[in-house]
Amino acid sequence: MPPVGREDIRPALVRQLVSMAEERSRLLVGHDEDGDVAATAFLTFNTHP
Repeated sequence: MPPVGREDIRPALVRQLVSMAEERSRLLVGHDEDGDVAATAFLTFNTHP
């Protein structure tokens, strides 16, 4: 992959943050033994009946 800068990912990050603020998704964070972030996942609510 070519280098990616902050402004390259900003639109996707803003969409995720808006989704979290509107309670349509959650951020799950996994930590290692030292407390450092080791994994992340966005969980999105299914709106289909």
